[in-house]
Amino acid sequence: MAVMKAKHLDALKAHKYSVVNNSFLDNNVMPAFWNWLVQKLPMWVAPNLLTVGGLAFIFGPSLLLAFQCPGFTCSEDLSPIYLGAAAFGVFVYQTMDALDGKQARRTGSSSPLGELMDHGCDAMSTVGVLGSLLMVLLGSSSWLGLFVLAVAAMMFYLYHWRAFFVHHVEFGVFDVTEIQYTLIFTYIVTMVFGVGMWRQEVTVPYLQQECTLGELFALLLTVCSLPTFLTVTFATFKTAISQEGVLMGIFRPIRYTFSFFLLSAIALTWAAMSPSNALENNGFAFMYLYGVSAGEISSRIVLAHMCKAGDLVPYLLPSHFIFALIWAGEHFAVLSADVMPYVLGVAVAFEVLYFLLYVRKVTSEICKSMGIKLFVIDYKKE
Repeated sequence: MAVMKAKHLDALKAHKYSVVNNSFLDNNVMPAFWNWLVQKLPMWVAPNLLTVGGLAFIFGPSLLLAFQCPGFTCSEDLSPIYLGAAAFGVFVYQTMDALDGKQARRTGSSSPLGELMDHGCDAMSTVGVLGSLLMVLLGSSSWLGLFVLAVAAMMFYLYHWRAFFVHHVEFGVFDVTEIQYTLIFTYIVTMVFGVGMWRQEVTVPYLQQECTLGELFALLLTVCSLPTFLTVTFATFKTAISQEGVLMGIFRPIRYTFSFFLLSAIALTWAAMSPSNALENNGFAFMYLYGVSAGEISSRIVLAHMCKAGDLVPYLLPSHFIFALIWAGEHFAVLSADVMPYVLGVAVAFEVLYFLLYVRKVTSEICKSMGIKLFVIDYKKE
């Protein structure tokens, strides 16, 4: 069965990329490097190859770190090689993410599909980029790690939730690029001083609460997102109310957050109430299951924004039932702590496969409708 109807494809064809980019690095520091580098690319390189290829540099180092940090705990003698690989991976991904649009304009191959692939890969990269760093920062504090990951995934979702109503994507002065370079810098500092620096106990000012330096840094990253959260939420409801009146202007924005917040609520509640401490004992698998599931939902709001079609964001997805069924199985003693690593592993594999099949279906329908190919371009010489 087709994912997209004729009306969705027609709306996608008419979609024009609109962005308000106030990023300091994007506007003042990085353009010279990116413009120089894109000129070195062969003209036959498809922009989507850059977009998707960049993900390998995120998930490759992330999986390497996962094998070195069983559960969710990185030892203090972790080799700097893995940290360097993670920093390099984020840098390459960020660079390729910046180059894909420039390469599209350079080769005359810009299309709505490229924008969709760009933001879809960004949605999936969140768990790879942040999950790896949280393993380094937090040690055994996997519950805090899940919370920070949930906040990051929520902010990505809300950016495109706002775009659904205001019809453009907007970035602040300190936004995605700045955050990515902050993560790169954090990996480099950790390479120099070692993972042990994040395990040092500190006292939180004013609260007189003891925590590790890594926990404090992770919490600061979360707290810093609060102003953006308030700004995005206010702008969305203000626009919706002005367009549709008070009742529908409140209901519709809430309706389009239901799927994401239901998934997050199930995951966080299960993590807190798990009889076998499923999160603490299987931190990496648990977070990847949540991160991939949240990325899938985020990719759907991106598509809905571009097609101006809210019906592309369903209330329930298989990921909701996966979390609920595993939680129920554990609660009723059907699933023991011994089998939980395997169950979560199978669940992650299923969710990844389901998402890939969804992406294949959507991209095939778009390519057929627009008469283009996903990874091959008929470039126009400059």
